[in-house]
This record gives sequence, structure tokens and C-alpha cells, in this order.
Amino acid sequence: MKNKAVVGMQKIVVGIVILSSIPACDSMEPISNPSSRGSPNVAPGTDATTDSTVVSEEFTIRSDPNDLKRPELRFLRAPKLRSLDIPLIPEMNSIWGATGRDHLGRIYFGMSAWDGGADPSAMLWQYDPKKDSFRSLGDVNQKLEELGIRRKTPFPETQMKICSKIFQSSDGKMYFSTQDEHQEQEDGTSNVLFGGRIFSFDPTTEQWDCIHTATEGLIALAARGSYVIAQGYFGHVLYQYDVESKTIRSKKLGTYKGHVSRNIFMDCRSHVYGIRARVAEHDENAGVYSIDQQRIRVSLVELDTDLEEVQDWPLEDYLLTGTTSSEGITGFCELIDGTIIFVAQTGALW
Repeated sequence: MKNKAVVGMQKIVVGIVILSSIPACDSMEPISNPSSRGSPNVAPGTDATTDSTVVSEEFTIRSDPNDLKRPELRFLRAPKLRSLDIPLIPEMNSIWGATGRDHLGRIYFGMSAWDGGADPSAMLWQYDPKKDSFRSLGDVNQKLEELGIRRKTPFPETQMKICSKIFQSSDGKMYFSTQDEHQEQEDGTSNVLFGGRIFSFDPTTEQWDCIHTATEGLIALAARGSYVIAQGYFGHVLYQYDVESKTIRSKKLGTYKGHVSRNIFMDCRSHVYGIRARVAEHDENAGVYSIDQQRIRVSLVELDTDLEEVQDWPLEDYLLTGTTSSEGITGFCELIDGTIIFVAQTGALW
């Protein structure tokens, strides 16, 4: 899959958010009257620290040191950023959003080699902020050799890309997925030759394990509690691995031709959310797009921990094509109350 955006391998930008009682911090508060500065507009009997209702479209920016003592204000501070040099590795030419962190704050990222010569292979890396240092955790193809599971026909297996997010599960291990690209057709008529794999990496022992091998390239992954779920294309097949029972099951959401959403996500109940694209019924209009003289319905699907369907919501303003050129869910974020916000390639925010 020829992704559009490439992050140069020589640089990585790390954002550090500093939370401290520095008087210069700006704050933003809603007000009911421009002349009543300093009086937040909150309904009688309402706790201003928990009320989520926006009661005014007028805001004032404050820089009063005393504001730091007022819990009802939301403080805004720009993060401190610096550019870090990643070691230069021949044929490692892209990072496709494959990032994550462990409970110690160490950053993990996958470097891909989708134009990486005769034996292209992705690599897993770690950045330790405390030591301010990078180190390679392994070459995927080489790890397949060491595990004795690398396929040799019609030529030695390649897993050239890590595109998924990297999550730490309840067993303490880091999970991510990989994919090949040989023989892939962007219209969805042919999956990749060597499919994809789910891997775990133990930060304590530094042991790699291959959890599952799929016929589809595995482009996305999410984890919550004891569940790790990877998404395969084409077809948007979800593979759920239970780290406690060591079992795996799958569920196909279905998609249209070569369309692939780049992300899935999970909520606090370990329910997973992914994209479905199918031919619309004649009376369906919400979330329906006309492509190739077909009416295609796009929806966000919620599945429970048994991979049973809970809900199916049609999505408006979602760019869809019959090839891998549209990218589906491109980002997501969970708020403190459990609400999940996600964005698609169009910039539409749900």
C-alpha cells in the first residue's frame, strides 16, 4: 500500500507537556457579559469543575497569577518541542504513524522499508526519554528467521511495513502488526503475498513472539485490557487475541474493493470500533456514496468482547474510493470521561 505521507526517518519530534504552577500560564474562561470579567457563567447549583455545557460563545484570555488557584479555569500552555536525530539505517525510509509507549514512558516506533531493496524489512525501535537515546529492538525479517517461522516460497518472506499503533497490553508486552506488499492490487482484487503478522515484544526479556499470521496485510491494531485486535485488509477483518487465554478469533466487517481504514480503536469496555463499507439498500441514504455506479454505505461498527455487533452508525463526510487511495480513520483521541473523538481523511470530526 503506497501511503501518501512519509515522515522522514532522520527526525522525530517529541512533544513534552509541562504541568507546573508557573504564573505566566494563560487561561481561558467562558463569560456571560464582556464587562463581567472574572465571573464564569455557571448555572446556580452547578459545580463549575464538572459542568460540560458551553453557556457562552464569548471567551476572555487571562494572565493573572491568581487564576492558577481557580479550579474552574482551563489553562492553556504550549508544549515544549525539540527535534531528535534518529540513527540513519539504509533502506529504512518511512514511519507510517506506527508509534506507542510503555508504562515507563519509553517511546516505540516502527520504521518501514517499502522500497527497501531485495529483502525489505520493517524494524522496531525504542526511544528512552530518561537516557535520551535510541536503540533498535530488531529487524522483523530477521526475527522471523530466529523464530524459525520465516516462509521461503516463492522467495524468503518479507514483512516490510509496520503501520499499526504499538500498544502495551495487560500482560506488560508491547503489541504491533506488520505486513508484506508483494502482489497487492490497490483495487482489492489481490491481497499481499505473505499477508501480515501480529507480534509481541516483552520489554523485560526483550523476547519477540509471533502471535498470529493472517492472509491479509495487518495495517491497524488496538489493545485494551487483555484484548489485542488487529485489522487486516482487504475486507476489514478483525483478529482478536486474548492475552490471558492465548486464544484468537476473527470477524469480518467488510469493505468496498480496495478501501482501507488506517485505524481502529477501543473503548474502556474493550469494545472495538471499525469501518464497514457495503452496497446500500435502496431505501438507505445516510452515509451513502456513489462510486463506480454503485451506492455504497459507510458506517462505524461497534463490536463487544465476543466480537458480536452492538451498533452500526452511518458516517457522513467520509471520503471513499474503490482503491487504497482513501485512508478512512486517520486519528483518534480518548477524553478523560471516556468519550472518543476520531477524524477521517476529509477532516470530518466525530
